[in-house]
Formats: sequence, C-alpha cells, structure tokens
Amino acid sequence: MNLKDQLLEDMKNALRNRETLKLSVLRLLISQIKQIEIDERRQVNEIDIINILTLNIKQRHESISQFEKGNRDDLVKKETEEISIIQKYLPEALTDDEVKALVEESIQEAKPAGIKDLGKVMKIIIPKTKGRADSAKISAIVKQRLSE
Repeated sequence: MNLKDQLLEDMKNALRNRETLKLSVLRLLISQIKQIEIDERRQVNEIDIINILTLNIKQRHESISQFEKGNRDDLVKKETEEISIIQKYLPEALTDDEVKALVEESIQEAKPAGIKDLGKVMKIIIPKTKGRADSAKISAIVKQRLSE
C-alpha cells in the first residue's frame, strides 16, 4: 500500500472512530496532495508526499515556538500531537552515525575543495536523506566536516 492510500485508509478509520484531531490532520494532508495533483495535472509520488509531510512538521514546529512565546500551552500540546500523527507516515529517521556516514560518502563523491563547495555536497546528500533527517542538521555536519 502506498503512502497516499495509507493516508486515505487511516482517514476513513479516524472518521469511523471519531478521532477528530487525527481526522483533521489527515484531511489537511490529503487536501494538499490533491491540490498538487490538480495544479500540476499529475499523480503525486512518494517523494512529493514526504515533502508535504516534512513541510507540515516544519510549520508546526514554527507554530510551537510562537505559541510558547505567547504562553499558549493548550496550542503547543495540540501542535505536538499533530506532529506525532504526521511523523507516523514518514520513513524511519536516520541516526547520527548514519547521517555522518552519508555525509562522508557524499564528500567522497563530490570531491569538494573546501567550505565553498557546501552546495555541491548538499545537492548530493539531500535526495538520499529526504524525510529521514533534518536538512539543517545535515548542513551543520557538512560544514563542520568541510572546515576541518
């Protein structure tokens, strides 16, 4: 079962089980998927869906930081629960050691001359880690490794 079918099936189950928060999150994700299909007149693939999921998680993290500044613990809790629902559909996250190994592999492949070739290395590693590791974290590791 692909990711889109899994989201649709889980939405139906959430509707049956009256899980309102999960239902609203899944409806939002499915509507974003359908919007891409309509706008671009094509079927979305797994990478597109992972991009949507990671974007939604990133937006919720930003919302959490704003809600914490405003002392809105109720909304922080809601956003945190939504993140946990979305994360269930992402591929398993890479460990720090796996990320470092991929960084080393990408550096060997790109043969950078120094920190100025950061973009060249990132262009190689990001597709390999899409949805499985935070790109800011990867960038920090690559910067550290290239400045050695």
